[in-house]
Amino acid sequence: MDIAKNKAILREEMRAIRKAIAPDTRVAHGKALEARLFSLPAFKRVKCIAAYNPTASEARYAKNVDILFQLEQNPIISFPIVCSKTSMEFFRFEIDDDRSVLAQPTRLIENMDAGRHIRPEQIDLMLV
Repeated sequence: MDIAKNKAILREEMRAIRKAIAPDTRVAHGKALEARLFSLPAFKRVKCIAAYNPTASEARYAKNVDILFQLEQNPIISFPIVCSKTSMEFFRFEIDDDRSVLAQPTRLIENMDAGRHIRPEQIDLMLV
């Protein structure tokens, strides 16, 4: 079996395990994860966060991604955008921006504002 097939099998196994967790348990775990993450001294120093919008039953690092925009240190919040068939780049978003382009994470978006591009070396923390 090749690596891609192994990864696909593992991904499906993990999704099945996650789906089997009761919704209230998932919420409780999410709250604990958020409290722990937001209390870390290193987290309080970040200037640029790379995030993504979890879908379906994916783990959530915050009950609502908007909370990242309200952090005391006012970090740059960026999300991945598929810019070509071979490239995914991060772009800065503000709390009031239209984030509908994030709803389909694999959709090709070719018209992002280059002034909002975030270079990988600018990112202090990546939430996945």
